[in-house]
Order: sequence, then structure tokens, then C-alpha cells
Amino acid sequence: MNRSFLILSCFVFLVVNVLSAQKLITSPEINARIDEAYSIAGEFSGTTVLVRDQQDEMFFQTFDSDLKPVIKNQQLELEDKKADLVTVINKRDHFVAFYTYRKKGRLHLKAHSYNGALELIDSATVFIYPKLIFNQTLLYQVSENEQTILFFDPRSNRDVEVIAFDLNAMETRFNRTIRPANLDYRRDVEQLLVTDEGHIFIVEIKNNRRVNRKNARFSIYHYDPIQDREQDISIPFKTNLYYDSYFAFDEQNKRLIAGGLYVEKRYDLAVGTFYLSIDPEHPAGHTAVFTKFPEEVISEAGQRKSKGGLTNVKVRKPVLRKDGGLILPIEEYRVVTRYDNRPGRAGINAPTIADNRHVDFYVNDVILLSIHPNGKTHWSTVLRKRQNSQNDDARYSSFFLATTRSGLDLIYNDVVDLETTIYAYRISSKGLAVRESLLNTGDYDVLLNIRDAQQISAKSILLASEKKRKIRVSKLIFE
Repeated sequence: MNRSFLILSCFVFLVVNVLSAQKLITSPEINARIDEAYSIAGEFSGTTVLVRDQQDEMFFQTFDSDLKPVIKNQQLELEDKKADLVTVINKRDHFVAFYTYRKKGRLHLKAHSYNGALELIDSATVFIYPKLIFNQTLLYQVSENEQTILFFDPRSNRDVEVIAFDLNAMETRFNRTIRPANLDYRRDVEQLLVTDEGHIFIVEIKNNRRVNRKNARFSIYHYDPIQDREQDISIPFKTNLYYDSYFAFDEQNKRLIAGGLYVEKRYDLAVGTFYLSIDPEHPAGHTAVFTKFPEEVISEAGQRKSKGGLTNVKVRKPVLRKDGGLILPIEEYRVVTRYDNRPGRAGINAPTIADNRHVDFYVNDVILLSIHPNGKTHWSTVLRKRQNSQNDDARYSSFFLATTRSGLDLIYNDVVDLETTIYAYRISSKGLAVRESLLNTGDYDVLLNIRDAQQISAKSILLASEKKRKIRVSKLIFE
């Protein structure tokens, strides 16, 4: 047999096998109203549930394992037709829907728990607000393992009203008003977190100015509901200034962990990363390590002209390592707003912008770092991508970081278009990254919102697609 023919045959065999290992399943198109909000509740015993909120009514749709419709429209039986859906939490084998309604002028916050067959398992009144509140702003955070949800309202800017709800017991843990010292919520608060046990952390940035850099610090308020105890934790920046960060609570090691970026002179130039690890019981023994970017990382990210750092970057949600370290993703992200004299023109799936304002999103390379619990960098790698879109809030850009048995898969759309290639960077535990083409969406007529996907197994994610207010539920299966 001709040797060239043999090599070509082997290559074709390998390519066909790699492509056949990837699979995209999509539901039929669903017509959505212009004012409709929707979310995928998750997959429960092979049944995928879509929640739709049409302002005047809320209802479910379910799909089988091949995403064929099972229940097309099942309306939620609520106390009031004008109820507002707040959020839906996936609890693996069931989901919990939170909603509000008014009765005699008072705002009621309730929870309903459903299984995959849309049977009501449990319900609870989370909280009834004691006075007439007409402009209630309900924000929320969910703990790492979806055991507690915290509703909060920073209405006064100096104190925060909080309600902690146990998602396992379906009961309210506590409600109280917390008043951290010198709180200025709108100016200083960077992040609010809740743990599985209901501990609350409010992270503030203080004195982040060059003229006062010696006093620049994180001020972290901690409320312990078990001991009904409050404490303030101060972490100095060591003459550096803050750029961006992401905090998470490590439930396995019981530590508050953060990864972020810092600056020295220019506020827009991140010169390095920082790692924080704090034991709330002994905060004085915290770990805080600041590390400058190596020149090769800056060069590989294509920012040599930035002179010693990175511009237009954002810290994305990290992956916590079992040993107390983390995997820190940093993404190039730039937004440009422009105006013209022509009538407003919408981007893909976006409503028309009446004031002739166009917002362009440029979402490019990802710098991925693995950081040890002592703050030292284990490895770093730059993952190339180029994405841009207009007037769509960058829904179809960015990436989803899936956890697999062998490492991580960073999945993304090559371009923001109905016919595009979905790529995945396969990243090993040692930081070795290989890019693979998963599939082309041209045969499916979908534009996938990969950024907001849900991982349902080590080899599959659920995600939504939308085109001209026609939505699909999709499942991407990868090997």
C-alpha cells in the first residue's frame, strides 16, 4: 500500500473519530415575546426544565434527554398573577423558584421547590416585609454548594438588610440589618459573599488612591450567624493599588480565597496578580502575595506596547483547587460606545437602540494562572481567541470553563455568528493547553450562549440559543 495514502487514511480516521465524539442536541424553536425573560433551570433525572417569565405570567417547559418537548406550557400556580420571578436555583435533583408578590401593600418573598416532573415538592414563605416598600431592590448571592441563598438590599447605602434562606431545609435561617463601620456601599463595596453555613462577607476597597496608597486596603466585614458575632478584617495592599478581583469561599478548607490584579502608577495598567487566603477564625495569619507579570506573559498576550503590564482586562470566576490554591482566569475585555446620525440598528438578537448608540464588545485572549496555597504561581498560559459583537451585552463572547476528569476545558465560540466553530482548549493539571475544534454550528442554525452555560456532567453542558426572539435549549456533549 502507498505510504502517503496510508498516512492520509489514518489522519482522516482520527479526525472523523474526534469529531464524532462531539455532539450537539437542540430543541425545536420556541417563540418568545419581546419582554420575556427565560432561564434554564437545569437537568433533573434526564428532564431539562426551561423557566419562562412573561411579566404577566410564569410557566415551565420540559424536554426529554434528546431535548424533545414533553410539557410545553405549565403555568406556575402562584398567589398573585402579578408575581415577579426573582431567580431559579438548581439543586441537582430538583430546583427552587423564588418569586415576590404584593398582598395588602406588603411585599411577600416565597420559594417553591419542584422536581423534573414539575411536581411541587415543598414551598415556604421566605420573608414578609413589615412595611410598605414600593421600590424594593432584591439582590442575591448563592453559596458555593447551593446550600444557602442570601437576599440583600443596600437601600440606605450605610446598612444592608439581609435574609439568609436554607435551600436544603427550605426555611429562613435569619434576617437582620447589618451595619459595617464606615460602610459606603455604592462607592466601596466590591463583592458580597455567603457561605453554606450562612456566614456573610462584605468586601470593600478603601483608600485606593495614589495620594493615600500607604493606607490602601481591603476592608472585609464578616458576620458569623452561628456565634452571632461580627468582625472587621483589614488586608493592606503593601503600597500597591487595586485593579480587579474575585473572592470565593473555599468550603473544603474553610478559607476566604481571592485572586486579582493590582497596579502601581497607572490605574489602567495591571502590572501583576495577587493571591489572598484568609482563615476567618484567625485572620491575622492570612496569606497575601503580590506577583508581577513575567515579560513573556505580557508579550504572549500581545501587549508589549503596554510597557510592563496589561490593559483592558477583567478577572473571571476562579476555579478553587482542592489544596486551597486556585485557577485564575484573566480575560481581555474592551467596550467601545459610539454614536451616529442614522436610526439605531440592533446586533444579533438585541433590541433596537433608539438613541443611535452602539456598544461594541471586544473579548479576546485569556491568561490562565494556577496559584499554589502559598501564593506562588505554579504555571501560566495564554489562550488565544478573538471575539467581537455589537449591542448584545457580549452574551455570545467570553468562555465557559468546564471541569473534567483530566483537567479543564475552556469552551468558546470562534466568532459571534450563526455559522461558527466551537473550540475548546484542553488544559492539563500541569498547564499544557491543546486547542481542539468541537463542531461547526452551521448545520444547527444556532448561536450558543456559551458564557452562561451550566455543566451537568463531566462531559456535557446545557446552554441556550436565541435568534430573532426564537429560543432553543441545547446540550453540548464532548469527550
